Amino acid sequence: MSTHAVTIVTQSMVGNEPEPFFDVITFLADLDETQAEDVAYLRELAEKTQLSPAYEEDGQKVYDVVGKVIDVYELIDEITFTGNPEVNSRQILPAKPMNLEQFIETYYSDYVLEDAES
Repeated sequence: MSTHAVTIVTQSMVGNEPEPFFDVITFLADLDETQAEDVAYLRELAEKTQLSPAYEEDGQKVYDVVGKVIDVYELIDEITFTGNPEVNSRQILPAKPMNLEQFIETYYSDYVLEDAES
């Protein structure tokens, strides 16, 4: 196993409606070669470790979903950590409303691991 950084895009949902912003999160994970290449595994790991707990607001469920796995890469430095810590995140509110596909095309058109696997 070796340390990898995994980057995902998440979006908050209120009921069935998406919020207008996207979160781009990079977290660390100890992965073997098979896990690092398995997009379904990476998505599941992100869903288990990186999403905020769901809650109720004004009678509607508010929850996060993993939209895409953007990238995964092996770190060359030895790092000690526990769990799957978030090491970088940013919230992006596009200037105009857009869905996940438009967001990916606008901000990450150069490479999306999940689409490369499809």
